[in-house]
Amino acid sequence: MGLCYEVSTPNPQVVACDCTSCPTITAITNPIPMCEGDSFDLTASGLSNMALTLNGEADYGINFVHFGTDVALPADVYTGGTLLGNVANGSLMGTDPNQTADLLGIEC
Repeated sequence: MGLCYEVSTPNPQVVACDCTSCPTITAITNPIPMCEGDSFDLTASGLSNMALTLNGEADYGINFVHFGTDVALPADVYTGGTLLGNVANGSLMGTDPNQTADLLGIEC
């Protein structure tokens, strides 16, 4: 019997920064429950203020991170967890404030 997972998505998320205008993630896809060996896609959408010219600090991309089932998020979500993959700023699709970051074909 394989392990199965469900993805939860707190929305919206604002990146903590010392920016003029902080980056925002409006939504993250919530794939259907899946089992070990399945593959799935993740999309962060409604991304805004991701570019240095808009936030005054850096060109931000998206890291998709898994913290485990029934695990409380750490106080600093920039440490720990398992990196599923990342989308660099130059690979974001669309234009501000409606950019998207797609991570495709992730395997459980």
